[in-house]
Amino acid sequence: MTTEQFVPYEMKTSIIHILSYDDKNLEGYLENAFFKGRRYFSNLTQMIFLVEELLDSMVFPPRATSMRSFTAGAAHRVRAGRAAGGEEKPIASFRLSVLFRQNASWQGNIQWMDDHAATPFRSVLELVQLMDSVLAQYDHAGGHTEKV
Repeated sequence: MTTEQFVPYEMKTSIIHILSYDDKNLEGYLENAFFKGRRYFSNLTQMIFLVEELLDSMVFPPRATSMRSFTAGAAHRVRAGRAAGGEEKPIASFRLSVLFRQNASWQGNIQWMDDHAATPFRSVLELVQLMDSVLAQYDHAGGHTEKV
């Protein structure tokens, strides 16, 4: 018999703020009430592991499959990133709700907060492609962000 842990609604949704997107390399930070503050990431892999760490910590949604690795006891811990100097103005922000973790991936909803457009996603790859459909219009060049 499994016992499910109660997870408050505000912890079921994370906000991903993208500060830069240069050559399809995103940088930004994740906000979630469970973390009590910002968690910075400097690439896509760090962002994915950061969200996965959050989901594992809350045990929500529960995993449908166990993680596999090449080495026994391998863990992915994400170090807290550093804050960029000065005022941080995201180029885009997304509201992420992971509803299921099945087939070694995530399924849920993502909302582009600037446009209020929302759509479901069926895998992490589809999530990344949806984010890229927004972020591809930005190019970080010469210290400023401009639309391409």
